[in-house]
Amino acid sequence: MMETIEIINTHASKRVQQEKIRSLIRLIIKKETKKKLGFLSIVFLTNARMRRVNRDYLDHDYATDVISFNLSSNGNVDGEIFVSLDQAAKQAREFNVTYANEVLRLVAHGLLHILGYDDRTLAQRQAMLELGDRYIGKLK
Repeated sequence: MMETIEIINTHASKRVQQEKIRSLIRLIIKKETKKKLGFLSIVFLTNARMRRVNRDYLDHDYATDVISFNLSSNGNVDGEIFVSLDQAAKQAREFNVTYANEVLRLVAHGLLHILGYDDRTLAQRQAMLELGDRYIGKLK
């Protein structure tokens, strides 16, 4: 199977840096797993659409920043990552980072979940954030 990174931006006004996102995904997969990238879809959306995804698939009736689904099979990394660009903009202000950086952080976080990382505890969440930030730092 060929490597496919599908990036779909359904947000009417916010944009994303597609090539940086692709580079980040390739870097994380190369360093975190022996598996090959199969098919990864990243969908950028509004808070309203994110709330619908969260409600329909996870039974949570609220918007969130990132949701990922691990669809891996046949030794490949396959999955879907949904990112709220409204939430990314809000969190960028809260965390005093650029909007572009926060989008990358959310993509990294979603991908790390697909690769098996968990963030149920504060320590796990912090470790995932630091790992994602380390990979983003290597892109520059």
